[in-house]
Amino acid sequence: MRLMLLLVAGVSSSWAQNEPVPGPVEWEDLHRKTAALIELSVEKGELLQASVFASLQSGYYRSLEHDHRAAFAASERALALHRQSGVIENLEISLAAVGRDWMALGEPATALRWFRDARGQQTDPGSKSAGRNARDIVLAELAMGNLLGAREEADRMLPLPTAYRGGAFLAQSDVLFAEQRYGQGLDALGLAKLAGVDEWELASQLLSCVLVAMRSLGYEEAMDLARRMEAEFPGLPVSIRAFARKAITVRRRLAGDIDGVLREQVAELDSARKAKNAPAQRELLRGIATTYRASNSISNEIAALEEALSVEGGSSDFSTLNRLGEAYLLTNEMGKAGRVFNEVLTAKGRRPTAQEYGEAVLGQAGVAALDDEVEGAREILRKALAGAVPGARFSRVDVLLQMARLERSASWYEQAVAAVRKEVLEVVIRIEFAHFLTTSATGVPDALAQLEVAQRLATNLNLAGSLWRIAYERGIAAEVTGEAGRARALYAKALEMVEASRAGLTEQGQQVAMLDEEPVQDLYRRALGLWTGPSAYDLAERGKARGFLDGVRGKRFRGGLEVAELDAIEQRMAALRVESLPEHQNLLRSAGREPAVLQIEMKKLASQFTLAYERASLLRSRSAQSLTTRPMPLARLQTRLPQGTALIEYAALNDGLLVFVITHQAIRQIRLPIRPGELRQKIQRLRRELADPTSEPELQSVSTMIWTPVERILPGGIAHLIVVATGPLHYLPFQVLPGATGEPLVAKYTIRYLPSASAIEFLADSAKPGGTVFLGAIGNLSVEGWAGLPGTLGETKKIAESYPGARRATGQAFTPDAARADLVDSDVVHFATHGLFDEHAPLFSGLLTAPAAGQRSRLSLYELPEMKLRAKLIILSACETGLGKVTGGDEVAGLTRTFLMAGAETVVSSLWRVSDDATVLLMSGFHARLMKGQRTAGAMREAALVVRAQFAHPFFWAPFVVTGAY
Repeated sequence: MRLMLLLVAGVSSSWAQNEPVPGPVEWEDLHRKTAALIELSVEKGELLQASVFASLQSGYYRSLEHDHRAAFAASERALALHRQSGVIENLEISLAAVGRDWMALGEPATALRWFRDARGQQTDPGSKSAGRNARDIVLAELAMGNLLGAREEADRMLPLPTAYRGGAFLAQSDVLFAEQRYGQGLDALGLAKLAGVDEWELASQLLSCVLVAMRSLGYEEAMDLARRMEAEFPGLPVSIRAFARKAITVRRRLAGDIDGVLREQVAELDSARKAKNAPAQRELLRGIATTYRASNSISNEIAALEEALSVEGGSSDFSTLNRLGEAYLLTNEMGKAGRVFNEVLTAKGRRPTAQEYGEAVLGQAGVAALDDEVEGAREILRKALAGAVPGARFSRVDVLLQMARLERSASWYEQAVAAVRKEVLEVVIRIEFAHFLTTSATGVPDALAQLEVAQRLATNLNLAGSLWRIAYERGIAAEVTGEAGRARALYAKALEMVEASRAGLTEQGQQVAMLDEEPVQDLYRRALGLWTGPSAYDLAERGKARGFLDGVRGKRFRGGLEVAELDAIEQRMAALRVESLPEHQNLLRSAGREPAVLQIEMKKLASQFTLAYERASLLRSRSAQSLTTRPMPLARLQTRLPQGTALIEYAALNDGLLVFVITHQAIRQIRLPIRPGELRQKIQRLRRELADPTSEPELQSVSTMIWTPVERILPGGIAHLIVVATGPLHYLPFQVLPGATGEPLVAKYTIRYLPSASAIEFLADSAKPGGTVFLGAIGNLSVEGWAGLPGTLGETKKIAESYPGARRATGQAFTPDAARADLVDSDVVHFATHGLFDEHAPLFSGLLTAPAAGQRSRLSLYELPEMKLRAKLIILSACETGLGKVTGGDEVAGLTRTFLMAGAETVVSSLWRVSDDATVLLMSGFHARLMKGQRTAGAMREAALVVRAQFAHPFFWAPFVVTGAY
């Protein structure tokens, strides 16, 4: 008896002393003590008491740890003990508990059988547990998609004058919401309130309804529903409208509507600033920062978070400080990150929560690791694992993962795998562990064992994003052990999965984001290293510019019912993803719904999407082409190349470059053994030299590295080159490279550039001037701290002489609205202004314009894709408009690529800050030649040769490149 009392006291003490979310060590101690109580009760023959302790343990697992498999095992033990006790009373409670665990495991059909068994054991059909059981049956029927069964069960509950009448109305609302009858569902909740349902239960049901409604309602309709909820249910402990706005914003981000979300948030921020509403400003700035992060725009995220902290009252926002510190770490700003995390750790007055304090501690460990202070990082992490950091709470898995990455140690990865309780995270960790084993150690068998478990879990959870990674990691293992054939097959399988996953992302922004993942790029590089001939070309094109092809095809050939059907399914999938977010799981459970059941709906939608996709792929219409973005076949590409033209495509390998030289008659392929780091350094140094008119550029070494081997196999009679670059070569004007004679290539060849060889199929043969012309110049205006460009006035005035009917807007008249209007109304557009390139956030790069009331002082890149451009020839006579960040798919996310995707045929852009005098001469000569009927690339070449005769340094004559059609 004394031992029993001590154990009970130990369990109670453990629960009382632990923080709201104890760590694995505390839980292990608690479960050990509870297990001892169960065994002692069994030994004493007190089986019903043992059943109670087992139920208690199941509740710990289910409600507090969300370890549903362990909860299920404990519930089955409790039921078995209850039956062995011979006591019939309350047996339905034990049966229903097992059913709820089956629901939590995503098995509603099995759960329903247990719930019906529980009903068969009821002695009082009007009891509270009977009412709970009836609603469980309703929710299980709904999870199975059986609306009729759920409706019948809910209606069955109402006629009885029972103690659970409020629960009956809740069940009615469950069914009505599932039937998309939201107004009637709210009426049912009103009756539930009158029947005595408490405000927290009502709030949970309303918030859950918001999430459900997003599957079928548009953004505005969902917000209207939230407004009605607040009007009809005043005084709730949470704001329905604020929750709905946040959830809808998350859904829009997940669906790829980044620019739309950003525009709305910026407009709301401007209003909050005018109203001097500091709390609203801080909240909006945090939301804007999240939107920037969703688009991989870290520098803009930092700016938004910094402003949020600078708004009055925001300095002690520890969560925002930690987010800012993490963003600084991503940009390698160790000093700033360290100061921010230290501000959290040394705060006076209001103290951070244990979780916020723990995040800052781990942030400092990240700073130390980045600064090569390995021992300092190690000591922080050791203390975190030992629970020796007062006031801090840590996720043990996060600490173990950080330690594994720091130590590069299999044993730490093994501990992280052992500690993880969420299956989705377990898949991620096992894949990372396997990658470490195959690329940094000699543990291929162990890596394959990790991947085997990850495969099983990912298949059960329908994690398509993990399944391709598993095939890719298995390919690496095969390559490491010299099994080239098996590696090729596994890489091919992984590539098919990547393509299938991207097909489910109809928003172009998300497609590019997926390609921007380093594992995807490494997959393409590794596979390309094992392929040869036409197969290698096809793979290079698939990996190089798939985002561009998807965007061009989707922009130019939109339409079709099949595309609309796919979009609708994707929107519903995005809504389900919002419901499945970790922060919503407790809400769903409190409303009687299990997050695991959402996986069933996700699988159904995935199947529907696959069927719709296959139907669309079978069509031969233009609209279907946006879904079947295969690269142009090599044979068709050759027919599109005129005599005297060679297309030269570079593709990146992990240990060099692969180059394809394609003409009308033949294709040649060579491999250049160039270290990627060396190539990047040489191009960076050469770009600095080209941008400095006083330098002596080291051109020959770069030419020897990337051009001389190509020139040796180039057929005779070639006068025109089409260059498809890769990596740092995107930033190189090939026309400056010396050829075999020592003269730069511009002296012999007309050169233009393409984002991919397949782009030829979607660009006209030529973009000839004609029709309306717009000339815009910033002039003497100083905008956003940038000095005026008086030379642009003379430049556009001189060009206007070639186009008597041109419309010219300069200075204050060159507004964002003027620029947008002429892009959709003019045939030729020439912008002479500053081009701003943000390497960390290419989506938010742009062209400076004159500030105007209610408008931003720039034309941003993210605005272009949704504009219906009429302009086919666009000249960006600005500084560095041709630059961009090399993104996934080996593309450059910049103004040039985006204008082409928006409908332009040819874009002329610059690679460095240009000279006023040389640019006037170059551009006036360029436009004069266009008016005489020359094609764009040829006109630019001849104009450059004229400038070169007066200014020998490439700085003056080589900054502009022609991308797109001739």
